[in-house]
Amino acid sequence: DEHSHSPSHSRFWQTRTGMGMAAQSSTCSDPARQPPFRSTSIRWAVRVSKWDPTVAAYKDALAMLNEDEAKRVAKFRFFDDAKRSLMGRLLIRKLLVDIMQMPAIDLKRTTKGKPYIANPQECPIEELKHMQFNVSHHGDWVVLAAESCFSIGLDVMGIERPGRGSLGSFFKNMRSNFSEGEWSHVMVDEGGDKGKLTRFMRLWTLKESYVKARGEGLSISPNRVCFEVKRKQRGSRPTSTSVMQQKPPTGDEGDTKDSSSANADESSSSSGSSDSSIFRDRKCWEQQRQTSAPTSNLQPATRRRQDHFLQGKYERDADGEKETEEEKGRNGGRSGSGGGSKAVLAPKLLDPYTDMSHLLDGMPELLGATVQSLSSSTPAFRFSSGAFDTEYIWSISLAVLPACIPPRTSTNEFNQAIEAALVCPFYEIDPNALVATLKKNT
Repeated sequence: DEHSHSPSHSRFWQTRTGMGMAAQSSTCSDPARQPPFRSTSIRWAVRVSKWDPTVAAYKDALAMLNEDEAKRVAKFRFFDDAKRSLMGRLLIRKLLVDIMQMPAIDLKRTTKGKPYIANPQECPIEELKHMQFNVSHHGDWVVLAAESCFSIGLDVMGIERPGRGSLGSFFKNMRSNFSEGEWSHVMVDEGGDKGKLTRFMRLWTLKESYVKARGEGLSISPNRVCFEVKRKQRGSRPTSTSVMQQKPPTGDEGDTKDSSSANADESSSSSGSSDSSIFRDRKCWEQQRQTSAPTSNLQPATRRRQDHFLQGKYERDADGEKETEEEKGRNGGRSGSGGGSKAVLAPKLLDPYTDMSHLLDGMPELLGATVQSLSSSTPAFRFSSGAFDTEYIWSISLAVLPACIPPRTSTNEFNQAIEAALVCPFYEIDPNALVATLKKNT
């Protein structure tokens, strides 16, 4: 069986444990029985504010990309947007080089713009040849999630109102993208405006991640998919708050992502806690904000243009004091968390929330007879959602890849594997160490 765990795969686990990967046992007591089904899970997160490169260092990082990807980064007008896009592409390179051990990197795009690994057969680790990945970025975070046995979609958003205008106007414009049940969930009078935005962004990131996991681009509008989440009321047992009470209304597709935030996500293929709000009440929210590490503004007052940065025209601080490239080179730039390569757990407020389901056009999506060894009522998609610090929310969608499910895999084994993938934690990668290591290995 091409999906069984080979000796090389066991060595692979020993060298990768603790670097943002969900390690699983590969032992099997019965030689006639295939090893338990497991998916290799990768979760990485980068704070781009920790990377303040010189012009020379920035150009070196750009040079690591192929010509097409470098041109895509160069199209961004603002430096911060370009930096997020570049960092996402460097995380993809780290996945291909460090994890998949690809001897050569060949990334291409489908007609719908979805990147994919064009040479998966060159991956020396059999179990990783079907690796799927997805990248998302917004504000201070660039995140990557990858799975060897599931199609994956990932989305991260700041818990803020995108664009200009009042919150009421924003909600009015976005209302048509949600079902009646979903919108009732968003408008629950708990946590004030921040609570409403949190619930809104959770549902929106779920919709985005679902569409990305399917890989069909804009052909699926947000109002076609609706979610059910479960919320725990204080002083009571967990109760279900249905957000799938009716078929979602028809309407034009909407997109909350402000173009200025440049959340240009990348996805690829190679062929619990309360959800009424992330925070249980306003008091908890304020306590978390006071004790959390400060984060950069989601929408800075001034934005550096990429062409000005490349010309050395940028300000050192708010007082307008200039720092030349020569001075910055002597100072070594900002070091962030140091040059070490060890990954650490990314900050989070709560464990990932996974107790949710969905409907597409009012109907559940089940495996049916797609995978014969599994129950026909097994959901075709599973979801996970959590938060970074007090300002950012993320969601992940996992879809079953029938070709990656070994024969005779039981429903129980499958459920254990996908549950492990859903709760795999994000590991924070220091951007300075990431760039330095990739440059050394290039």
